[in-house]
Amino acid sequence: MRKKRPLERTPGMLRDTTLIIIASEDRYAVKQYFEMFRSNRIKIRVLGTEDNNSSPSHVMARLEKYMKEYHFGEGDIFWLVCDTDHWIEPNHISNLTKVLQLCNQKGIKVALSNPCFDLWLLLHFAEFPQDDELNCNEVGNKIREAVG
Repeated sequence: MRKKRPLERTPGMLRDTTLIIIASEDRYAVKQYFEMFRSNRIKIRVLGTEDNNSSPSHVMARLEKYMKEYHFGEGDIFWLVCDTDHWIEPNHISNLTKVLQLCNQKGIKVALSNPCFDLWLLLHFAEFPQDDELNCNEVGNKIREAVG
């Protein structure tokens, strides 16, 4: 049976539309951010964490499952997005390293945010925080301060 292409044909969508598939450890922020972008030539699909399994290996498994389920074209792009907050600590770094090696072998692009994706969101509203020990909770508080 032929695999279907994960692309809803909405008015204005072109046959050669490029798909960008982003697997993220985050549940909401990455998906909400990329939903702002609309294009007839590019369709972005974010595979957020739904089940609290957000380790890099779980994110990779979700992306691989999606890749097996659908047909993708030559120009389609796959991304794995993870925070570095605690995945670079000694007891987790081997998990991250294995996933990065797999991504390299499979041609999957990687985006690591330091300390978390929410910092990218914050930079849309405020200057880069000058805190010495910036962590994800502090970034979240700063976003709430900046946005209200």
